[in-house]
Amino acid sequence: MKAGFLSSYFSAVVARRLTVVETTPSVSNQHEFQGSQFFREVFGSEKQYFNADLFYLTDEDEPLRAAASLTWYDSRANKPHRSAEFRLYYTTKFIQQNARTGDTLFVAVKADRTVWVMIASAGSTTESQLLHLFDVEVAEGRTAKKLIDGPGDATLNAATNYILENLGIVLTPPSESVRELLLREFNLVLPDTKVFSAFVRNHVAKDVSTIDDPDAALMTYWATERLFFDTIEREDIERQIKAGFNGADHLIDFAMSKLQSRRSRAGQAFENHLEFLFGANQVHYSRGSVTENNNKPDFIFPGIGAYHNPEFSTDLLTMLGMKTTAKDRWRQVLSEAERIAYKHLATLEPSISRKQTDQMQTRKLTLVLPTEIKATYKPEQYPVLMTIKEFIELVSERQVGNGYIPAPVIAKKRKKKS
Repeated sequence: MKAGFLSSYFSAVVARRLTVVETTPSVSNQHEFQGSQFFREVFGSEKQYFNADLFYLTDEDEPLRAAASLTWYDSRANKPHRSAEFRLYYTTKFIQQNARTGDTLFVAVKADRTVWVMIASAGSTTESQLLHLFDVEVAEGRTAKKLIDGPGDATLNAATNYILENLGIVLTPPSESVRELLLREFNLVLPDTKVFSAFVRNHVAKDVSTIDDPDAALMTYWATERLFFDTIEREDIERQIKAGFNGADHLIDFAMSKLQSRRSRAGQAFENHLEFLFGANQVHYSRGSVTENNNKPDFIFPGIGAYHNPEFSTDLLTMLGMKTTAKDRWRQVLSEAERIAYKHLATLEPSISRKQTDQMQTRKLTLVLPTEIKATYKPEQYPVLMTIKEFIELVSERQVGNGYIPAPVIAKKRKKKS
């Protein structure tokens, strides 16, 4: 197993669109996926049995999951005069109850030889993310295959780690040196979020440039804080396991508390680091101030005073919402600042679907993404995307001539960019 590579988790994947025969009980009630040459290249020509997890993935709901047994077999094995016809049989009604014709099927063999059968809703962000994770393309009527443990192996990065974590995969444990650092600094107990974020930035300060490359700086801050958070959280979970649980309700409450804490701190860390970058680039803003109807957008530029001043030009106002995970939640920011027609949303979500970004463009919303995350999108989506550096330059330029920052600062930035 190679830490930091996709082959640490999967050895092969086959992907294609589901057909009407596979999804519609009135057409066929067989619990089978039709095989292909690519399936045979992964599973071979002998009858095999696998333990499997089945997933149905959409953007609107939490993933649906079921356990099943799989059988890979030749349905014509007893008919030697006919050519082989392989199929993948599963022991559940889960597929017929959830999947639809045209959804994308991913049959992924894990490193332990169990199988994940993942079905992503057609046109969804989840579908786009899985296609990016496995680096495959699925055209109508065609099947794609990737042998991961070999030339198709890929180094994991922030985007692929994000996708793996959303699938519930526990990534490689942190090193002992990281644990020792956090033991010295915090006794392996999580401090206040702002304190933790500041410690992270100080720890990696010499490795980043907040002015020349704020995109890379943000990703370094983010990845480091997630690593440090995971280290302390793992210790806390192990302490609780040793102490035991007072019944099922205690266990459920503990798990839910950890999940909520993880989501909350992720959002706060994202805001903390981006706020720091705004300050480092002399950008003026208000964070969490009230607009109409008691709405509280994450950031208003150049400030809430300018926003509530009817004489201040709306062309010089900017709103930035923040959601580490966007999907369908991006619509929540559209009503948070009525004076501002064109809004911005910062996110760390890779490979949002073309369907979603088209809707964003129609609703006058631009996504603000680190360069590394932007690279997971298709070129045709770029009109609705902006990097962190580009956003900082935008709000900086809007402040020129309004007494917020002097023009030479902008000129200096432009010179560096060229």
